[in-house]
Amino acid sequence: MIFFDYKGEEVTSDNKNIVAKQLFFEETKTFKYLVRVCSHGPESGLFFNPQTHEKEMINKIDNYTGRERFFFRPISKESFDLYTKFLQTGNISLLRNAQRS
Repeated sequence: MIFFDYKGEEVTSDNKNIVAKQLFFEETKTFKYLVRVCSHGPESGLFFNPQTHEKEMINKIDNYTGRERFFFRPISKESFDLYTKFLQTGNISLLRNAQRS
């Protein structure tokens, strides 16, 4: 398993700022790619963007709904690669392309 924080750096699984995960399943020899996605509100369905969202919101529970504001959603490898590149460079067009694919 590989975990990425909001800077696009690899971190350990106990880090609280994880925004992307790459999981490997030994029995099926397959990968699964997950990113944090906004669960509700006007940004529902959009990937976590460290340029516009506060880092503290990653694990925040919404007072109104009682749900986490961001949850992990599976995505394609292409989207995952674009998203992690966005985290490292800050190029917003990479984020837009990751959300489209």
